[in-house]
Amino acid sequence: MTDKAGLPEIRAMVNEFFCEFREFKCDLDRHMAEMGELLCYVILPQVFHDHIEEILRANDEKEWINRFFGFLERMAAAHPAVQDLLSLAFLDNMRDDPAVLEVAKTYCGSHTAAHLDNLLRSYGPDARSARP
Repeated sequence: MTDKAGLPEIRAMVNEFFCEFREFKCDLDRHMAEMGELLCYVILPQVFHDHIEEILRANDEKEWINRFFGFLERMAAAHPAVQDLLSLAFLDNMRDDPAVLEVAKTYCGSHTAAHLDNLLRSYGPDARSARP
């Protein structure tokens, strides 16, 4: 994960995510009720798997997808701890589904694309199926 030095930046970015994507606010409320605290490395992957993955796979909501990848681009250019959250919460999960990965490659900004390329390179040629 990350040291405490990046925790305020991570929390601020997660709060920004739920402000920008209000449609997932009920997931945050449920998370807070169940966990009693904001666990950033838990809630974002959960929202990805519960909602975002299907939106990307369908690739129908172009405006929403552009807005989402714009947010990821801000994460990719933020504090290194936020960049780690980006990789673990979103990018690492995108590599599991070839359709989602193709959408990601289409919509990624330059900073996000660099993080995604580094992540895929770190897993080698079979990145989509080689879950550690």
